[in-house]
Parts: sequence; C-alpha cells; structure tokens
Amino acid sequence: IVEDGHQRIYVRQAEFYFKGDSPITELTMGAVSFVKGKGSIEGDSVNFEFAIERNRKGSFKYEDKKFGFRLECDQVLSFTVIDEDTKKISFHGAGLIYRLDTGKLMNKLPLNFVVTVQDDDKPGKDVFSIKLLDQFDRSGVLSSGDIEVRR
Repeated sequence: IVEDGHQRIYVRQAEFYFKGDSPITELTMGAVSFVKGKGSIEGDSVNFEFAIERNRKGSFKYEDKKFGFRLECDQVLSFTVIDEDTKKISFHGAGLIYRLDTGKLMNKLPLNFVVTVQDDDKPGKDVFSIKLLDQFDRSGVLSSGDIEVRR
C-alpha cells in the first residue's frame, strides 16, 4: 500500500515513484480484482469501455462525438482507491487519440489521462469522469451501461 496522506494506492509486484505528491506505479497490480465498465454519459454523446484485471495490463476506449475524437489505451498504469465504502476508483494511463471523421491518428506520442469511476450498485447511479491533458474534463451519471468494481 502506498499512501501520501491524500490517497491510497494498492500495488503488488509493481515499481512506484512519486511525481510531486502523486505516487505513480509502473504496472497494474493491486487489491482491486477487476474494474470494468461500458456505457454512455447522459446527454454528452460519450461512450466508453474498459476492462482492467489485477496482474494484467487492461484496456480503455473512449469516444466523444461532441468533440470528434476517440482515445484508445491498451496499458492502464495504476489504480487509486479514492473511497473504499463508495467503490470510487481512479485509474490512469496513456493513449492514442484518433479523429472520428477520418480515423487518422492525432498524436504521435500517447497522452496521459485519468479516469474516475464510481460503482453505486444501483442502476442509473454509476458515475464516470475523464481528464485529459489538464484541459479536457468530462463527467456525468451513466445514461446506459454499468460500472463494476470488485475486490
């Protein structure tokens, strides 16, 4: 367990370091057995899908029709348990961005993202949020789909 006074990250067989006050892990290993989800955010033309299991890299796909891009990541780097009681988890990684209209790659190097999800165990109450490059931030309650956090 890595703690910095603000957050707790569960890691197993992973190297970690601090970037400022934030612990960063190199591999996805930890107390969370799996985090998975698929769905849409109400009214935002946003679709996402992710599946991350302990001891595996995991994957994340995000499509935003309003802004005309999709992000694809095949290696999620770490989990952060924000609130154990409410099953609020964040994960981060780096992904490539493609234009929706042409399918062309928009960036040569993967861009960092942070996703925060909350599994409410009740239909229509799960929450999804994504931050990309400290400039792009989208969040909302799922209008369809489900998020599952299991330990």
